[in-house]
Amino acid sequence: MGLKAPNVATGSVFGEKKYAEETQPNVSLNWGPKSNRSIKRQKSNDLHDEEELEHIPCLFLPCEDGGNKVVIYFHGNAEDIGLAFDLLYMFGAEMQMHVLAVEYPGYGLYKTSKPDEEKMKEDADAIYDYLTQVVGIKESDIILFGRSMGSGPTSYLASRKECHSLLLMSPYMSIKDAAKSLLGWASFLSVIVYERFRNVDLIAQAKCPVFFLHGQRDTLIPPHHSVELNRVCPRESFLHLPADMDHNEFKLMDDLVQPFRTFISQLEAP
Repeated sequence: MGLKAPNVATGSVFGEKKYAEETQPNVSLNWGPKSNRSIKRQKSNDLHDEEELEHIPCLFLPCEDGGNKVVIYFHGNAEDIGLAFDLLYMFGAEMQMHVLAVEYPGYGLYKTSKPDEEKMKEDADAIYDYLTQVVGIKESDIILFGRSMGSGPTSYLASRKECHSLLLMSPYMSIKDAAKSLLGWASFLSVIVYERFRNVDLIAQAKCPVFFLHGQRDTLIPPHHSVELNRVCPRESFLHLPADMDHNEFKLMDDLVQPFRTFISQLEAP
């Protein structure tokens, strides 16, 4: 049975508030599972503060004709879950999979916290554990999809969880290494960039197969980042380097869907 769309009345998937446009009845913006961080809000009737746990904003796109696979998507730096809608809607429809996009602290509607690596890791764990332990989705039915900055939290999860597979699009070895690529001749300045999300170490501990997608024309994060990540990956992996793809422009079917579909088929072949 496929994953059903969120329904507050029956308590399925994400909890307390749901917004769905009439023109998009199968798309739900949800206040997802609670993180383990509390925030203070002042009560309107007195001067005391009350504490409540934060909710993680998520965008859920169910595929009515899909199977059991659920894609957890972590977006790039220049996106939020709203801007990622078109890509995820088409990707889910073509792959016939359900898609859940997760927001980062400090992005979009998630204004109660500031961007922070540890908070992103906590939220990634909370989302994954909620799907597997509360909703009851099998780990073998979860696919992690990280684009650019999103390769950090997804690589982190893949180093800890035995999910179906990991899809990395334009990933980096580490934030520090990405800074070197961006700064070029002034790369010595990268010593001031604090090491965050060392994907090269996380991928070396991957517990699931990994598909790497990186454009050869990417000047923001050059493709050698994926080449090195693929080299250290201990599990089944595939490196796809489209010649005409850069960091932002790519062909949905030729660069992403068809190669990844082939990768999935090979993993599931008897």
